[in-house]
Amino acid sequence: MSGRIFKTEKEEVNIFMFLSIVIPTKNRQLTAIFAIRSALAIPNIDIEVIVHDCSDVDSLRHDIEINFKSDVRVKYFFIDSKPSMAENWNMAFAKATGEYVCGIGDDDAVLKEIYTIAKWAKANNVAAVAHTSPVYYQWPGFSAQIYNGTIAVERSFSGEIVVVNTLAERIQDYCTLRNPNGYLDLPELYHCLIRNDILKKIYVDTGKFVDATSVDIYSVIVIGKYISSYAIIDYPFTFRGASKGSNSDRFKTGQFANHFKEYKNLSLPDILPSCAGFYTTAAESVIIACKNTGQEQLLEFIDLPELYANIAIEIPEVYDLCVEKAAKYAGGNGGFERFLSSYAKKNDVSKKRTKRGRVTTFLQTKLPFVSRIFRKIVPHKHILKASQASTISEAIEWFYAYTQKQLGAFEVTQRIV
Repeated sequence: MSGRIFKTEKEEVNIFMFLSIVIPTKNRQLTAIFAIRSALAIPNIDIEVIVHDCSDVDSLRHDIEINFKSDVRVKYFFIDSKPSMAENWNMAFAKATGEYVCGIGDDDAVLKEIYTIAKWAKANNVAAVAHTSPVYYQWPGFSAQIYNGTIAVERSFSGEIVVVNTLAERIQDYCTLRNPNGYLDLPELYHCLIRNDILKKIYVDTGKFVDATSVDIYSVIVIGKYISSYAIIDYPFTFRGASKGSNSDRFKTGQFANHFKEYKNLSLPDILPSCAGFYTTAAESVIIACKNTGQEQLLEFIDLPELYANIAIEIPEVYDLCVEKAAKYAGGNGGFERFLSSYAKKNDVSKKRTKRGRVTTFLQTKLPFVSRIFRKIVPHKHILKASQASTISEAIEWFYAYTQKQLGAFEVTQRIV
């Protein structure tokens, strides 16, 4: 931990940082201000907010001075070298001095309960805490037209913390890559609490905190080498936001290749087809993480026939390349036949979804009132509760009012599995 001098009217007090909230940001000054504001809503003085800005201009500095000039907990850094996402995250986390660290995106938010949860983790000698992500927020302007400007609660939550002693098995299961989104309740640098001494060990051993094209997926695999257990709380101590221009938005609009272009010396492993998509970035990040940490044995769990089928569905123009890779790397033990069978089934489903999606998009575009109808009807079928919110700060206010009715006062309860 590192100390910082705070001056009071009577004396100078040396405060050791307990919690670091790290916010790497690029060209999203508006949403970044709200992310910072959410962190500063934590009333405790022993926190710091690391804002690491690699935008085209450093206008965020002025915005921070206007909005938070009296709050010494904000540490702002501007980098003009145009780093990749991974490079910006590495520089940002190197500046964190708190005992526990949580990284969020510049369109996300933290809730003040994160401090209480971090204190619980320290008292119980827990190195990492993840959460079940039952809540998400989409900023106005996000590509998903039906739900932009909306906070959605997917299901009820209890505040219960489960201590998990089977992290190795969960990592192995994720490494199949049958469900690349399956990392969300695993310990990582993103939307989780991680003890800083673990991160320092990772840096000493590998020379970096993160690498590859997905910093969150990469960090899951790496952190899994350094801890054997962690905790999951059934309560969102962060909000995952999605805004225009984010990687979530790029994925929705078919512009995910722009993310890959930020990596100046990117070279995909030969086992992967040369393309930019979600399945590709997940696989590349798992492979790089395993190689950087001497965990190559985990690569044996990758379900290559399924992976190639999913890549071919996601990016149809690389189908022939996926056939070539499947024949070369997944052909044994009926693997190539399984690839063809899986692709055929997924392709049939994909065509039906595409047709429904085109109809929905047409109706939303030509008949705007359809979106309003969807907002009223769909949430009752697919999520527990939803509400309009023009900013993530409004979303947090609504969430607390909703939670007070559902849970009452927040408290942590624990069980072990």
